Amino acid sequence: MENNCVKGFICFSRQKYYETVKCTQPDIIDDISIGNYDVDGEGVEYEFMVVWRTLGGESAPQLTIFNDAFKCLTEHRPLMDEIAKLHQKDFT
Repeated sequence: MENNCVKGFICFSRQKYYETVKCTQPDIIDDISIGNYDVDGEGVEYEFMVVWRTLGGESAPQLTIFNDAFKCLTEHRPLMDEIAKLHQKDFT
């Protein structure tokens, strides 16, 4: 599948069902799924999500990653660096 994939993303807040789903999880501000998606719709090589949640009254990013995506984090290092710049506060 790897040769037939393209890097892409899906932004939760831009989906038609956003308002319906948002009501069931009010702490979620937005969610971006990032992956290497098969162009024929046969699945993904890897996928991870960055979810922005309300935590302590502020927006806090949470990284959710599956075991097949650990290898891709170095490919997406510039994205992780930008998220780190935006959210320099320690929420723990």
